[in-house]
Amino acid sequence: VKTTRFTALTWLPISFYYQFHRAANVYFVVITLIAVFLRNKIPWEPKVVNLVGLLMAQALKDLFEDLRRRRDDQRENETQVKRFDTAAGRLRDVRWADVDAGDLLLVERGGAFPADMLVVATSEESGGFYVSTKSMDGETNLK
Repeated sequence: VKTTRFTALTWLPISFYYQFHRAANVYFVVITLIAVFLRNKIPWEPKVVNLVGLLMAQALKDLFEDLRRRRDDQRENETQVKRFDTAAGRLRDVRWADVDAGDLLLVERGGAFPADMLVVATSEESGGFYVSTKSMDGETNLK
């Protein structure tokens, strides 16, 4: 699982790219540029300081959010799951990061699994199962 948006090199450019897609930030830049180039009686320095401060505060917020996502991704990828080893004919513990498409997995009752996983069989006599989607949509109903 990889949900991060940035690397160390791309953090600042990508953060600024997203910030300049907000109308309020573009407006703020235009007003600041007008103040700088017109050189009227109103001092332009505070406007530049405010603009840079605003952009850097948002960029730092983006960085901290991305670092949190990276930590959460690593934690999820290190979680153990039982995968059926066809060569050995038994279940082996593997990390979620090592699971490939087509692997047969044993998910125990109450265990978490990805949304794109296909349930082939259950231990219930009726063959039915219920899924909690609370972590995806916040609903507590079993589906």
